[in-house]
Amino acid sequence: MDAVLAVIEGLKNTTAFPVVFALDDYNALYSHTAYYEAVTFKKRRMIMPEELRLVKALRLVEQEPIANGICIAAPTFSSSASPKLRIPYKEVRQRVNHFGPMPFYVALLRK
Repeated sequence: MDAVLAVIEGLKNTTAFPVVFALDDYNALYSHTAYYEAVTFKKRRMIMPEELRLVKALRLVEQEPIANGICIAAPTFSSSASPKLRIPYKEVRQRVNHFGPMPFYVALLRK
């Protein structure tokens, strides 16, 4: 786990090359988890997303901007998220010409 967190931090802070973080199903980082902690023999407590280190590291939208790159986050609408969850929402629209994926990535990295 520490290695993954170190890679994420390193990529966020590097200026040697451009970095693109593309996160799908971003709202899953704010919804309930399937992890539980045994409290007693018969009782367990749900572990909330804020308690998971990897989840906190991947919540890139609410952190400082990436040093030499961008973060693209897309929510999933197949599962609903409670309105009580405070998911940061910042809509940025940019027109992209219709061409294959490779020129798009090159144009994105040159930005």
